[in-house]
Amino acid sequence: MSDSLFGSNILESEDPWAEPGAFSSNKLNSSEFKPDWHPSGTADLQTAEDPLVDPFKQEDVFIKSTFEEPTSSRSIEAVKSAEIDSELGEADVEIPNLWSDTVQEFNPLSPHNNSSNHMVTVKEIPEKQGLLFKHINYLVTHNIKFSGEYLKHAEQSTQNKKGEFKVIRRYSDFSWLLEILLKKYPFRMIPDLPPKKFSIGATSSSNDSLFLQKRRRGLQRFLNQIIHHPVLIKEPLVIMFLTVPNDFTNWKKIANIDTSDEFEGVKVRIPTRFRLTLDKLYLNDEAQESQEEYEEDRAGAAANEHAINLQTTFKNIEHVWEENPTNYHNKDFMDNINLITVNLGKIHEIWTKLCILVERSERREHALALDKAKFGDFLGIFIKHNHTVYDLNNLANPKIIKHQRPNEEQQNLGIINNILLSVTNLTKKSKELKDEEVKIIGSDILESFKNYQDYITSLHFLFDRLKEYHQISSRDVSFLLSRIEKSNTRLLQIKSKSDVKGSDVDRLITNIQVSHDEILKIITRIILIKKCVMNEYKMFQTTKYLVSEILQDFFMKRVKYSDLQHEALVKCFHDLQDLPLK
Repeated sequence: MSDSLFGSNILESEDPWAEPGAFSSNKLNSSEFKPDWHPSGTADLQTAEDPLVDPFKQEDVFIKSTFEEPTSSRSIEAVKSAEIDSELGEADVEIPNLWSDTVQEFNPLSPHNNSSNHMVTVKEIPEKQGLLFKHINYLVTHNIKFSGEYLKHAEQSTQNKKGEFKVIRRYSDFSWLLEILLKKYPFRMIPDLPPKKFSIGATSSSNDSLFLQKRRRGLQRFLNQIIHHPVLIKEPLVIMFLTVPNDFTNWKKIANIDTSDEFEGVKVRIPTRFRLTLDKLYLNDEAQESQEEYEEDRAGAAANEHAINLQTTFKNIEHVWEENPTNYHNKDFMDNINLITVNLGKIHEIWTKLCILVERSERREHALALDKAKFGDFLGIFIKHNHTVYDLNNLANPKIIKHQRPNEEQQNLGIINNILLSVTNLTKKSKELKDEEVKIIGSDILESFKNYQDYITSLHFLFDRLKEYHQISSRDVSFLLSRIEKSNTRLLQIKSKSDVKGSDVDRLITNIQVSHDEILKIITRIILIKKCVMNEYKMFQTTKYLVSEILQDFFMKRVKYSDLQHEALVKCFHDLQDLPLK
């Protein structure tokens, strides 16, 4: 999420700038802590007294991805037809790192700290069509040089002499791209979009210039996070979005768009602890004849052993989600996810307040600079009129000769007024510097704050999608295991009868085989998802350096403009020392 995180609910209930001991420690450590990731519709903007509450409310653009089992044989781009050998017997299950390069390639820092120098800018192109239907186009400009492998369908004519691509897109095109990415890469850190419109109850129009500016910046952050993701930037549809000429709407209609899941076609050799020994689960005719030759006690012992092994396998399958990807003996994966989610919410809450505080402090300082500028204006008016008051001749001898040499008092008044003019110049200079500082803080520094905020939100929604699929897959696995157990029980019952029908046996065996294959498909997907999530979480670790960069840049700008302000102030101070006192 972007500016949408500036929800009013965190500002209405209590003082958001209260001391940690008075608010933060109690609320954030509470088990009832629930960060507002989607504040739209839950807060009334009209009731918010805080002047900095952001009206940029979040529209529900989150698209739930469908978690259907793969049916095609397409594999993800970098690992087509790859086999993951995780069959290590009793040893810990280790999956070869399919995405090891992505962690090393990921660099979320700004271009001045990033060797790639890739950057996307988004500018508004207002376009009115008729009296009722109006929309805004966006000019998307970037300097990414795609290889021929990914650019074979793009139009080279869209690239200018500077090596920049310029395409025009609408908000609906951004929304389409988000929907596609969530379908193809549901377990990647995918940034959220800014809202298209204000939430219901807002007092301003969606054409409000402040709102449109915030939305444009949110779209720009959205694209920049995508191009910095080492997997998403290689997605052909992302490249098409950035390179296809301006008639993108028609292109979407005629293009053959593949929205299949990135895990389709990726093969995983399932560990033996998840595999049912089907040869023992049921007996074919030949095995049954051999079984009849065994003594009853040996047959009974074998049956008991098989029942124990079956229950052990069932238990392993039921705990597949809890297994830690680095050591399957540790059953803490989902517990760790839940713990991270709670603390992620705390970080989100605090960082949201930091973003508000940065914006608030800059506005207050800008308002102070305006007051100083007014001080200078009033001082100039004072200078303009004080010569009439501070001249004895105006009362004693108003008809003095104009070219008469000024006396000492008149000379001192001239000195005072000249030096006071330097004060008025100082206030004007101070306002100019503050205007420049506020512009840079608002366009660069504050956007960096919100960029980090977007990464936090992206990870949160990734965990949300993970938990959703965890519930769906666990339910499906439980159903399939129950069906296998019932079929196995029924199979043992009918095989003990003399009038058993072969068709009944075959039907039950088929049910067991199909259910077992479906379980293996789900386990394969779970293994890949957990590996992918681990990879994304490793990538997220790099975002802590965004905090370093943000604070470095923030204080560097503050020091720069503080020095300029101080230099002008010192000069004015030295001038004021020459003011006559008598």
